[in-house]
Amino acid sequence: MSDVITTTSYGICAVVYLLLSAIAANTVTETIKRRNFVVACLSTALWAALIAASDIVPIPPILLGLAELLRAGSWLYFLLTQWGRLGDNQGAAIRRILVTRAFIPIISVILLVSLSSYFTSFSALGSLLAAKSLINIVLPVIGLLLIENLLRTSSPPGRWGIKHLCLGLGTVMTFDFFIYSDALVQGSVDGAFVTARSLITVLVAPLIMNSFYRLRNWRHQSERKIIASPKATLYTMALVASGSYLLTMAGFAYYIRMAGEKWGGPLQITFMVAALLIMLVSLASSQIKSRAKIFILKNFFSYKYDYREEWLRFVQIISSQQPLSLGLRLVHAIADLMDSPAGALWVLQSQDECFFADAVWNLSTPHPAVRADSALIQFFRRTCRVIDIDEYRLSPDRYDNLTLPEWITGRPAVWLIVPLVHRGDMLGFVVLDQARASRRLDWEDRDLLATTAIQAASYLAEEVTAEALRSARRLEDFNRQFAFVVHDIKNVVGQMSLMLANAKKFGDNPDFQKDMLETIDNSVGRMRAMMEQLAARRRQPPKPQLLELTAILGGVATHWGQTAASLTLDLPPAPVCAVAVEATLISVLDLLIDNALSAVRPSGAVVLRLRVHGERTVIEVSDNGPGMDEAFVNKELFRPLASTKSSGYGIGAYQTRHLVREMGAQLEVDSTPQRGTTMRIVMSMAAAPSLAVHEDIALKTREG
Repeated sequence: MSDVITTTSYGICAVVYLLLSAIAANTVTETIKRRNFVVACLSTALWAALIAASDIVPIPPILLGLAELLRAGSWLYFLLTQWGRLGDNQGAAIRRILVTRAFIPIISVILLVSLSSYFTSFSALGSLLAAKSLINIVLPVIGLLLIENLLRTSSPPGRWGIKHLCLGLGTVMTFDFFIYSDALVQGSVDGAFVTARSLITVLVAPLIMNSFYRLRNWRHQSERKIIASPKATLYTMALVASGSYLLTMAGFAYYIRMAGEKWGGPLQITFMVAALLIMLVSLASSQIKSRAKIFILKNFFSYKYDYREEWLRFVQIISSQQPLSLGLRLVHAIADLMDSPAGALWVLQSQDECFFADAVWNLSTPHPAVRADSALIQFFRRTCRVIDIDEYRLSPDRYDNLTLPEWITGRPAVWLIVPLVHRGDMLGFVVLDQARASRRLDWEDRDLLATTAIQAASYLAEEVTAEALRSARRLEDFNRQFAFVVHDIKNVVGQMSLMLANAKKFGDNPDFQKDMLETIDNSVGRMRAMMEQLAARRRQPPKPQLLELTAILGGVATHWGQTAASLTLDLPPAPVCAVAVEATLISVLDLLIDNALSAVRPSGAVVLRLRVHGERTVIEVSDNGPGMDEAFVNKELFRPLASTKSSGYGIGAYQTRHLVREMGAQLEVDSTPQRGTTMRIVMSMAAAPSLAVHEDIALKTREG
């Protein structure tokens, strides 16, 4: 190497990392951490010094390769030891496991490639060169994978401590991967890349040292501990296993090509495609995933579950927007927790005193009802324990010699029965089939199931309460409609009573007889409409239409004028239009006029008036009766089932305001004691129709 710039840059790199190692060696921190960091810095300085010295004295290429391997391996080991720090008294064992699980597959792959190259080239040098090329590409990939795991599985305080270390080493390893990938394609390494490599290594040195200082008290600050995620470990294991498998298959494919002669090429391609398909099928297999997860949990972690992740997944399933009932979502969530492929939920129907299958997911029949007084339910009410059917078959005495139904014990696939208890009430239970991978239920599984069952029971109780509230609202709506009908019937009865009283005086008058028949016909029509109100919610409500209010008010006044001479009508000269439901508007006006007539004395007066204020239309019903004070209007007037009349039902004002709001209008009350009351219906005014349309509306109003 004759480039002075390259020699100088690597010399600077060696000096910088010697200084880093000296500073770290004199830093007060954990011995193991300081030792690993110093070894990594010294190996980097040795690597840079050998490359710089190769221009002065001849350095064997194998020595340079070993120095580079030592440099990369020492930093990987440092990352592995940081990743394995799960606890002060567990870190050493975890580190040994991680190192063993990570390095054994790597060494195995390297040996396979080296042996294949040795037997192919019959040269130890050829096998070493092949192994070196593989190492130079594989080690940066492993380093980047470890860095990604560190960042993703660290808590925010821990990430603050390691982020500069990850950024620095990640930059170096990414550049190394790029250099050797380019060399693999081009056949050699570009000189500019070689020089830049040393400068980049120097560039990241402050970042690496900064992280070392931040982590020097890590042991005494538990909030900065890095927690390895089971999911991250599973992905790491899957990646290493997939890479090892593909490299092994590639070696076998090479031998097939060499031994197959003419058929070697096609057989090699077919073999690789088949191997790839086998790998993809294995990665997609839920059972293999389950077995791998159990293997990782048994060998890598003191606790089985990443509780944060399990709880987030449980809540996500329960609160998802998928078109599934709450029961099915509960079954999915609990089954996913135990890795079960099938389950069902039984929910209590209190009126029948039985538990019925409410949601079934892949669980084979039968799904019979379970009585609330059965031995199974009584056991759950006493103990709230999860029943493990496998344990029950071996030792029934652990479950107080409970006798389970035949439909449970007769099915080998059934595994768990989980009670859902909310505040001491047994709301339901979940039956799960055996997990995809065989497993024994331990204390941690039971604790997680019990906690999850409490949360699931609260969701179920909320759903039961919501359904009861919906039923109560439907009943309330029916009762309100019935109360409105009763009040309307009272008004009709009052009109007919007044008509009968007048018949004694004017029964012989032909005009009175004609008016009486019209009144009876109108009353019959109103009573039919009232009876239909009880089923109005089952049909589509009538759509609002453009109404000509002067004609409607004129018709209402004419109808009431036959029995109430004290009613007068005050209309503007021009037609006024609004959008409303005609039947509802007439019903509201009838209620207001009837209340006003009831309030005034026989000598009193009631006025039906239509006015326009800007873009608002106001219909007023005024009387000069006794009036009401402000306190009564605010607190008593619209309260249902409260009336000041001895024969009243206390529903008229409440019904009136309800109907006005249904039309999208407002009901205002202006009342003064001893001076009278004015009830106002305030509506939005609509544009008046054309003359032809106006005449048609008026004609239909008169005919109706």
